Amino acid sequence: CFKIVRDEEHHVDRLFFRAFRENFKQATHGVLYSYTPELYPTEFRAFGSGWAAAIGRMGGIIAPLVVPMVMTQENGYVKVFMMFAAVLVAVAVIIAVLGEETKGHSLQELNQ
Repeated sequence: CFKIVRDEEHHVDRLFFRAFRENFKQATHGVLYSYTPELYPTEFRAFGSGWAAAIGRMGGIIAPLVVPMVMTQENGYVKVFMMFAAVLVAVAVIIAVLGEETKGHSLQELNQ
């Protein structure tokens, strides 16, 4: 069904990197859309969630402009993968440091 396309110069399996990247990218959507609304007071919840999603969409606009420039460099596929991985790691660190634990708390408790 799937054909693994190999980069003849660097022997990098593109399919592997794409699948690996997409796996983590899709996992972040579940977290984003379930965790983010809990951080905002009820009267601002829709606005706050929309704002956070809009910032994420900016990455969707910028990435297609940056990726072709990176892919033309030596080891471009690896650099693209590392670029996406770095963004995900940065977000994880920010949430670990600044994020608020919402498990076991009501929305009223979180908004105080």
